[in-house]
Amino acid sequence: MSKESTTKTKEPTDALKSLPEVMGDAVLHSTKYCNLLKQCRIDGEHPEEYFALEEILIKDKNRKELRFAYYHRMLDRSCTKKDFRLVPRCTDMTELQFIQLIKKAIETNFFSDEMVKYLKNALK
Repeated sequence: MSKESTTKTKEPTDALKSLPEVMGDAVLHSTKYCNLLKQCRIDGEHPEEYFALEEILIKDKNRKELRFAYYHRMLDRSCTKKDFRLVPRCTDMTELQFIQLIKKAIETNFFSDEMVKYLKNALK
């Protein structure tokens, strides 16, 4: 790990998990790559994980994007629990988990009204 990544790109911590279900209007977390603007999440099958739908601002492109994310509580060598960390790989989830996450995002106003209208039309 580079010196820069350990000092400037901290991963989300348990503090993120304790925030309300959908957060917005402020930068929740910032890395060299992006700013985390909103997060809607559901618990995984294990207490050590959760799935999230996130709105991020890609700094290089100055563009908002949606990201499906998977967070897992990382353990150190002595098996002491540590903070939740973004797992930077594809997010695999069951159909039911996907539906639950999208439903929660709609119910908690994560999506814009325009996006909800588009989703409704796509499902007709």
